[in-house]
Amino acid sequence: MTHFYSAASHTKKAYKELLFKIAALSMSCLMTLLLLTGCSAKHPITPEEFTSIAEEQGYSVQDVTESTTSTYNVESYLSASNNSAVFCHYVQFGDTQSAMEFYNSVKSEFGDSITSNIDSSAYNKCSAYAEDGFQILVRLEKTVVFSLGGAAYESQGEEMLKALGYN
Repeated sequence: MTHFYSAASHTKKAYKELLFKIAALSMSCLMTLLLLTGCSAKHPITPEEFTSIAEEQGYSVQDVTESTTSTYNVESYLSASNNSAVFCHYVQFGDTQSAMEFYNSVKSEFGDSITSNIDSSAYNKCSAYAEDGFQILVRLEKTVVFSLGGAAYESQGEEMLKALGYN
């Protein structure tokens, strides 16, 4: 009988060790996942950062805030272009709701040309393509950035959004 008891005791011990190893591995995987997703989180940029990055990318930037209407609670509106081939606009709103309303208004103008769409509470992205050009619209919290231009310059528009962190 002692022999049976020690075998069962050994099995219990091995079972507990296995459960501990599985729990430790699971925690390690969870921590790695949390660290990786935390590193890729998107953050909205400021008007100053937009200007700096756009100029580094070879764009000319103009502040057109004064020429916008107050319909959407706009705090800053910047327009950038690289020799008129690609335009990139940055709009900072007073609140997230205004940014979302503006985003949805512009997106509705894309109509049937929408080719991709991502929606979440803090981030939205919509792309539209036609024979003659592209438009990519991105909302991140209370900012909206959109890039547009001729079809031949789509990669430049994508590169600009990537440089801004709005890809």
